[in-house]
Amino acid sequence: MQNLDLGGASLDCIKIRGKTESLMHFMAYKARSDVYAIAHTHSKFATSFSMANCQVKCNFFL
Repeated sequence: MQNLDLGGASLDCIKIRGKTESLMHFMAYKARSDVYAIAHTHSKFATSFSMANCQVKCNFFL
């Protein structure tokens, strides 16, 4: 996991390479003032569904 500020600077003591998806997260924060956190995973199940061209039901928890 990588902790970044909204400018993309690392908040961790250890520098981790690879911020390829950070921009997508920053755009979500900018577009939605009600978003305070994003949990982004690459679950093997979601990846398998995607590769099989199956839809994954989206659940929103408010």
